[in-house]
Amino acid sequence: MKILKFWYPVLAYSGIIFCVSNIPNLSAPINHNSLDKIAHLVEYSMLGLFCTRALLNTTTLPNKAVVWIVISLCFFYGISDEYHQSFVVGRVAEWGDVVADTIGGSIGVLIYPFLRRRCLTYFRKK
Repeated sequence: MKILKFWYPVLAYSGIIFCVSNIPNLSAPINHNSLDKIAHLVEYSMLGLFCTRALLNTTTLPNKAVVWIVISLCFFYGISDEYHQSFVVGRVAEWGDVVADTIGGSIGVLIYPFLRRRCLTYFRKK
């Protein structure tokens, strides 16, 4: 049950990313290339957070291994997402998006310890 508790958010969020990637002719309300990359950073930062939480709570891997696994997962999921988009009408695959995905996943894994500590401190006070 513990595995499901921690991995379900990863699977659900990955599914959301897949569904959004499957929307044909999707474009940002403001046509600016930087906005697309920021969206990828935010999107994959969340995925990085969820993956880090799941790995730290269901494995005994050292922290450095968790960092590299999460970055690798985000990189490979980003590649698969861009490949998937290449088959969707009006969507294109871009290596820049994969780079933004990987950086976003890296941000997620690196800020997780700070967010966890902050949340634990907040809930202990109440």
